[in-house]
Amino acid sequence: MDIALAGRPSAGDVQLFEVRREAQTIRVRYLVVGDHRVESAARVPPINLGWQFLPRIADANWLAHYEATGNEIWEQTEGRVSHFVTGLGTSGTFVGVTRRLRELNPRLQAIAVQPESPLHGLEGLKHMATAITPGIFDETLVTETLEVATEDALLMTGKLAREEGLLVGPSSGANVFAARKLAGSLQRPAVVVTVLCDGGERYLDEG
Repeated sequence: MDIALAGRPSAGDVQLFEVRREAQTIRVRYLVVGDHRVESAARVPPINLGWQFLPRIADANWLAHYEATGNEIWEQTEGRVSHFVTGLGTSGTFVGVTRRLRELNPRLQAIAVQPESPLHGLEGLKHMATAITPGIFDETLVTETLEVATEDALLMTGKLAREEGLLVGPSSGANVFAARKLAGSLQRPAVVVTVLCDGGERYLDEG
C-alpha cells in the first residue's frame, strides 16, 4: 500500500517504513514535508495519484524510534543514559525513545526542547503552546521542557560545523544547545544524550 502526505517534498524526503497493523505488515511510502506530516494531510483529501492516506501512519513515527533509536541509545551508552534531550516536532522521536528507555530505566529524565516563542526560525520544531499538538504526543512523558532561542540554535549549528565537522540543521543545533545547558546544570555525574535530527545541506544557500 502506498501512502502520501500533502506537500512538495524533495527527493530526499521520501522514506520507507513498515507499519504493523493488526496481523499484517503494510509497506508504506509517504512523503515527509517539514513537521506537517500528519496535520497537513488530515485537512485535505487523499492526493489523486492512486495513493491513499492512512492516519495511523503517525504510529509508525514513534514506533520506529521505540524499536530502533531507543535501543541504539541504550546499547551505545551501555545502559548508562540518564537524560534524553530532543526537540518536539511530530514528537515521534521524543515519544518513541522515551517510552523504550523508560522500560529499561524507569528513572530516565526526558527533556523536551521547543522554541522559546511562537515566531521562530527553527524549522521542524513546534512551540507547543501555540501549535497544533500532534496526536501521538504524550505530555506525561516529559520531565522538563527547555526553550531555545533561534539565535542560540543557529550559533550552535555553526559551531558544530566549524569545530566538529558536523553539517546539521537548526533543529540539531537547538538539541545540542539544550543538552549542553542541561549538562551544565547537573550536580551529579550523568550521561546526557541528544540526537542530530536534520542535515544542513538545505541551508547552505541561505548564507
